[in-house]
Amino acid sequence: MLPASVKFGEWKAGVRAEDATYGLIILAQIVALGIGVGLLGALLDLVGYRAIVMQNPATLKMLQALLTLPTALYGQSSIGCVAIYPLDARTRARLVRFIAQRARHMHPL
Repeated sequence: MLPASVKFGEWKAGVRAEDATYGLIILAQIVALGIGVGLLGALLDLVGYRAIVMQNPATLKMLQALLTLPTALYGQSSIGCVAIYPLDARTRARLVRFIAQRARHMHPL
C-alpha cells in the first residue's frame, strides 16, 4: 500500500516524496512498537503474570484472552481497511500513466 500511496501523492501534488513518506512510516512504526511493548508489560502485570512461576487458572484465562481477542480485532480491522482502500490495480495503472505523461510533458527530450 505504501508505494501506491507515494504514487497517489505524486499524482495529487506533482512531487514524489517517497523519502519523507517512508521515513515518517518507519518513525511511526518505531513509536508504535515502543508503546506496544510498554502496554504489553503493563497488561501482563495487570492480569497477574509472574515470570518463572506456575500461573494460576485466572491468569492463564486472561493471558489467553490477551493473545486472542486483540489479534482477532486487529485482523478484522485490517481486512476492513484493505476492503475500502481506494487504490486498486486499475486506479494505480491510471496514476502511473498520468504521471508518465506529465513527466514527458515537463521534460521533453
